[in-house]
Amino acid sequence: HGLFELILSAENINDLLDRIYYQNRITKRDKQQLDYVRGKIRRTAYLKNQIEVNKRILSDSIANINYQQKVLEKAIKKNESQISKLQTDRRAYEKAEKELAKQSRNLSTMISRSSHDSTIKVVTGFMKPLTSYRLTSPYGWRVHPIFKSRTFHSGVDMAAPYGTAIYASNSGKVIYSGWYGGYGKVVIIDHGKINNQNTSTLYAHMSSSSVNVGDYVTKGQKVGNIGTTGYSTGPHLHFEVRKNGQTQNPLNYI
Repeated sequence: HGLFELILSAENINDLLDRIYYQNRITKRDKQQLDYVRGKIRRTAYLKNQIEVNKRILSDSIANINYQQKVLEKAIKKNESQISKLQTDRRAYEKAEKELAKQSRNLSTMISRSSHDSTIKVVTGFMKPLTSYRLTSPYGWRVHPIFKSRTFHSGVDMAAPYGTAIYASNSGKVIYSGWYGGYGKVVIIDHGKINNQNTSTLYAHMSSSSVNVGDYVTKGQKVGNIGTTGYSTGPHLHFEVRKNGQTQNPLNYI
C-alpha cells in the first residue's frame, strides 16, 4: 500500500528512484532504532532479573546472618551458663573434698580409739572386695582434670554396676556400719594386728550393708552392695586400708 502510493505520487522515474532510496534509508534507520529499542528492552529485562536475583541472594544472606547471630548468641549464653555451672560445681567440689578430708581425719581418730579385738584370726593375704571392677581413681595425690585443684585421695575407687556385691577383704570384726557424711553408707572392719599394727578396711558409698556393728565376718563374706551414696558421681566402691588409723595404698594389699 505504501509502495503503490509512492509510485503514483512520483513525477518521473528519477523522482521515484529517489523516493524509493530515501524510503529504504528511513526504513533501515527505523529498523536500527527498533533493534536498538528491543536491545534496550532485553538489557533492561536482564538487569531487572539480575536485580531480583541479587535481592533474593541479599535477603537469603541477611536471613542467614540473622540465623548465625541467633546461633552465636545461643552458644554464648550456653557457654556463660556452663562457666557459671563450673564455678558452682568447683565450689561444691572443693567443699566436698575439704569435708571428705576432715571426715577422713576423724575416721583415723575413731579407728585408732576403737577397741581392737585380739582374738581375730586373719587369713593370710587380702582379697579384692569386688570380683570385677574398673579402677577409676588411685590412691594418693590427684589433680582435678578441669579445676586443676590438688587433693589427696585416701583410698581407691572401683567402678561397678549398681547393686554389685561387696566382699570383706579379710576376716575381722565390724566396728562401724552406717552413714558417715560424704562417705555415704560405710562399713569398717577391724582385722586385728597384722605385723604388730592395728589394721582395718573401709568400704564406702554403698547402697546397703549386710552386716552390723559387732558382727564377725570371714574373708570373702558379703558385707554390702555397690551404690552412689554420699559425695559420689556414679556407682562405685571407695575402698581403704588403714594401719593404726592411717591410710595406706590398698593396691599394696590386694
